[in-house]
Amino acid sequence: MVEGQTRGSRFRVALAAAGMALAVLSTSASTRGEGVCDTAGHFCIHIDTTSASVCDLLRPGDLDPDTCSVQDVKRRERARNESPRPMRALTVRFDDWWALVMVTRVGLSGEVGPNEIAATATSFRTSMAKEVDSIDGFAEPSVRRIHDVQTVWFDTQVTRNGGRAEEIDVEVRAADASYALSFHGPPGARLHAFAENALATLDTLPAKAARGPGEAISWIARGLVIAVALAFAGWWVGKRKKSAGLDARDLWPH
Repeated sequence: MVEGQTRGSRFRVALAAAGMALAVLSTSASTRGEGVCDTAGHFCIHIDTTSASVCDLLRPGDLDPDTCSVQDVKRRERARNESPRPMRALTVRFDDWWALVMVTRVGLSGEVGPNEIAATATSFRTSMAKEVDSIDGFAEPSVRRIHDVQTVWFDTQVTRNGGRAEEIDVEVRAADASYALSFHGPPGARLHAFAENALATLDTLPAKAARGPGEAISWIARGLVIAVALAFAGWWVGKRKKSAGLDARDLWPH
């Protein structure tokens, strides 16, 4: 009887261990993601690819037939022709939805000042108009801080190759460089949620804030005040030395 109980206990322990291992494997498989990081700077984001297939458009050689489609051939050419070339270009494909994600390092720059937003939006829209059939909607850009990092968001409704689409572009103004993130896919709230979830994982350092002319003038004024004070102090010390016959050693405490 004791031996039977021991065997039964061992079986239950083994069954419980197998169940736990299966749960761990199931959890890790259901929380897959794609990390996009800059090896030359401090920048990373995490793209949730749970239950999705990912086509890497910039992988060497041919596209992977298991994760890519015929449409990805044109997307790959587009990514390869971008200047500067993206760090990563991915088509994330779910059963009923897809998104094209591109992340590009665009060089050094500081934060965008309030007066620069309109000019940036005009330049962005002009550039976008050259790449699509038509711009069907262009929202006012918005500035958001994510983990103290300035980000500028553009939301554009377009017709590209005869099909309607939406593109959410985000400029990340980081300390090492600025980064352009593009999320392109079917119009709607799902694309917004996908982009916002990715940006919520942003890991980078904030750029220096834009310096306005008022601050520069303030520092110049402070410098002038200090210079005048030093000049007056020098004149006063010189006058005291002449009138009292002070030696330079007399200026120091004994």
